[in-house]
Amino acid sequence: MLRHNAHWYELNPVEHLWDHLREHALRNTVFDTLQQVMHALVEGVRDLAANAAVLTSMTFFPHLRIL
Repeated sequence: MLRHNAHWYELNPVEHLWDHLREHALRNTVFDTLQQVMHALVEGVRDLAANAAVLTSMTFFPHLRIL
């Protein structure tokens, strides 16, 4: 088992996903409701899912491969 600090940016690929969502789906937007925030996040995740190259570039790190 490998142990690492969840706050180590380079060892936690989900941080790259959140950065992308903040920069693209939520950028410079003031939302009136939580529902609007959730809708923007869902659209951002759908956009990421449709773009495999971008998603792979943010989550595929050779230093994280253990198998």
